[in-house]
Amino acid sequence: MATTAVIGLSTGKRLLSSSFICSDLSDKFSLSDHILAHYQYSPGKNVITAKKTSNSRSSLSSSKRQSQSVNALKQCLDTVSAPSDPKPRFDETEEESSELKDSVDAVLLLQKSMLEKQWNLSAKKTRKKMSVVCSGMSARQRRLSGRKKVNGMDSSVARASTSNDLLLDRYGKGTLRKKYLTHAELVSLSKLVQAGISINKHKSSLQEKLGYEPTDRQVAMSLDISSSELHTKLFDSYRAREKIAKSNVRLVISIAKNYEGKGGQMGCLVQGGLAGLMRGIEKFDPSQRCRFSTYAYWWIRQGVKKAFIETSRFITLPAYMEQRLGKINKAKIELIEQGVDPSIKNIASFLNMTVKKVENASKVIYTVYSFDREPFRNMSAIPGPTYHSYIADPNLDNDPWLKVEEAEFKDEVNNLMNMVLNEREREIIRLYYGFNNLMPLTWEEIGKRMGISRERARQIGLVSLGKLKIMAKKRDLQAMLEIVE
Repeated sequence: MATTAVIGLSTGKRLLSSSFICSDLSDKFSLSDHILAHYQYSPGKNVITAKKTSNSRSSLSSSKRQSQSVNALKQCLDTVSAPSDPKPRFDETEEESSELKDSVDAVLLLQKSMLEKQWNLSAKKTRKKMSVVCSGMSARQRRLSGRKKVNGMDSSVARASTSNDLLLDRYGKGTLRKKYLTHAELVSLSKLVQAGISINKHKSSLQEKLGYEPTDRQVAMSLDISSSELHTKLFDSYRAREKIAKSNVRLVISIAKNYEGKGGQMGCLVQGGLAGLMRGIEKFDPSQRCRFSTYAYWWIRQGVKKAFIETSRFITLPAYMEQRLGKINKAKIELIEQGVDPSIKNIASFLNMTVKKVENASKVIYTVYSFDREPFRNMSAIPGPTYHSYIADPNLDNDPWLKVEEAEFKDEVNNLMNMVLNEREREIIRLYYGFNNLMPLTWEEIGKRMGISRERARQIGLVSLGKLKIMAKKRDLQAMLEIVE
């Protein structure tokens, strides 16, 4: 018969379940025969179930829980079937009852220890947190692995170390070669480059013959090689060109620095130098006894100069005009050193150049500034005065005082004409001088418009001018006298 009992542990808020069979008592404890003789146990399994205690029961003391456990176990023992004789079930002496109580306590301690182990195992399982499994490396691991790769890679490749100015201009950011290539390496790489160039030239000539762009297979057949060999040669040529270029980027940057302070932008200068470097790689002949850096220096400098000419001015000038300006500046310096006046005629004769060419070149020498730009550095955050406050407008037509004087002079002339001349004379004078933003007319045109002859119009006009001249002298109007005369 299955019997249920409740055992509470003082270490938690939950009553755990366990089970035992009465035969386990005789196996684990040596009870006296006369005690066991009074009991007959059925083979049924007695089960001790666990119940979750509420919050109100969690405040019970450990002694109370232990007494409940003892009573539950006694009740379990009482339910065991008794022997067939009609003797009372519990007719023991005080010694037997005390011994039985000790045995029950031992069983309870054993069950308690087993349940505590079970409780600890379940608690560990519930308290164990889920471990987060990363799908990839963390950011720190990527940084460390990247440093290890850079430190453990071949000594010939490393990150380029450039100045802060170049980093701001986004240069030196790529992977450059830490060491320069030797002459033997450059010769071998140049041969690969020349092989690729010869293939491209052969492809161009074949295209001219066929009239259309040939396929790689056709190019390989014309060269008597396989398509794989053709692709390998082209790829090796590309890689060789790339290695030589990476090895000489520092040379490009050093040449571009010389033109940075003259008005050129570092980015455009480096781009022009790289274009010249690639041109030098293609033109370099490894059979000649010349170092590649010496040969490529001229091409790099030419590319940097061309970029400087195109980007240094706000209004771009042609390259030939820049070269002419350079010659003129050198001629001026030499003439000054010789004690000769550097006039346009002397410069033209010194350079064997026409005077018109020197004049045209001298007219384009100017620098473009923004009027909204501050002429001086301002250390404070408040914007300072701009070029508007310091540079005068050389055009007199934009002088505001001149506009005021012109308006006053017009008023004086109108008053003088209204005072001295009649309406017909005033109209002839206005048409002759083109007042009120009109085009000046001849005496013949005035005569046709007024309905009179040319001579009559001229006579009326001369008489009117004489009247104005006499009145201008009386009022001391010098400007009016200059117009009339």
